[in-house]
Amino acid sequence: MTSTNLFSVHSSEPGFSILPVNTHVEESLNDSTLQAFNQFANEDVEMQAPLSESGAFVVVDTNILLHDFDVLVQFVEDVERENVPVVIIIPGVVIQELDGHKHNQSLRWFARRSSTWLLKKVQERRSVKGQATEETLRRSGNWRVALRDEVQKDGDRGNDELIVDCCKYFALIRRTVLWSGDKNLCFDVHAERTIGALSPDRRQWTSRYLIGVIFENTVDLSRFTSEKPTYKRDTRIVEETSQLPSHTRDPDGMDIDEEGDDGLVIIRKDARDLLHVQVVNHFSMLLAQLVLRVGSAEIRSYQTRSVSRYAPEWQQNRKQIADWSVSELLEYLDGKKCRAATNPKLEWFLQLAPSYRPDPKTNDSRGSRRGQDWSRTDWLNALGGLKQIGINWADTPIQESLAMLERELSFVFSQEMAII
Repeated sequence: MTSTNLFSVHSSEPGFSILPVNTHVEESLNDSTLQAFNQFANEDVEMQAPLSESGAFVVVDTNILLHDFDVLVQFVEDVERENVPVVIIIPGVVIQELDGHKHNQSLRWFARRSSTWLLKKVQERRSVKGQATEETLRRSGNWRVALRDEVQKDGDRGNDELIVDCCKYFALIRRTVLWSGDKNLCFDVHAERTIGALSPDRRQWTSRYLIGVIFENTVDLSRFTSEKPTYKRDTRIVEETSQLPSHTRDPDGMDIDEEGDDGLVIIRKDARDLLHVQVVNHFSMLLAQLVLRVGSAEIRSYQTRSVSRYAPEWQQNRKQIADWSVSELLEYLDGKKCRAATNPKLEWFLQLAPSYRPDPKTNDSRGSRRGQDWSRTDWLNALGGLKQIGINWADTPIQESLAMLERELSFVFSQEMAII
């Protein structure tokens, strides 16, 4: 489609009107990670080769990123591993809403995790794409800008309209499916007839279910993950298995129980395991982003020349920074700015236990423990080392993430936890 010249679209132009100043139309974002995501989305409209005829776009709503993020992550991992032609689309208004949750005490850790992962994935230019400003069916050619005669709804319903507009735009290119837990939004999409919508019943959502619905069971479902436990905002923690309302065991042997529409009941030691997995994955990405920010030019210069076998390991490293191990990332940072040693070592704490590794070969075996196997003091000492890195490098994402994590730590340990 031919894009409208955005420089001709201003509130002073006759016939145009900027929508009322609500969160969903403001161009400014508070979160630097989401700012980078939006910038990349707008600079990289043609993110990859055209999606195959059999492919599909999956447009994701905000509630998925906040409440069912781990299902999305697993789905993307499975899709990429199996080379299934799916691209996840993140509407611009969803990024605005995610930014608004930065100060929501109960959601901000989950919003931060989503933001960090989204930036990493959009930069990979594989299976996640942000909606660019001009990827809209609005006559202005800008999803934030409406003509004076366009009917507009306020608040959440106005945001829903923008998500539907995003779906309609991509539906003109390839088959498009909405993934949302909002029943009203799913109903709106069904009314369009050209757009599909996954069931808003989140109890069904697994990677296997999603791929089966999107491709109508034409792919090998056994290659996709079924139920996988997770720690999320709705989690209710009990102390012992006997306290679970209806005891079940998931495929990984974890004690869980689904309660109500989306509540998860889990015993405390398992909640610590799952939160530890989130911490490892999240801060590994942040450390890679920090090394990329402060050392990419220097590292690239060494990757193009021969170095002594006695040189620091990072100088001999030929991998992309995103593929570095935690130990490699910390070696580079510590070589530039000295950091006090912690007990346990940070590089040991930030390792997944074998039962949680997607590929055991990608992790150092030293220190590999489950979250429940690290004491409260271990958690605080290791995370204190991370905080020192954030301070040393003035890294806002690391420092803010640790502040957001404290609430979840206090929840799974059932006592106040402050990272110092």
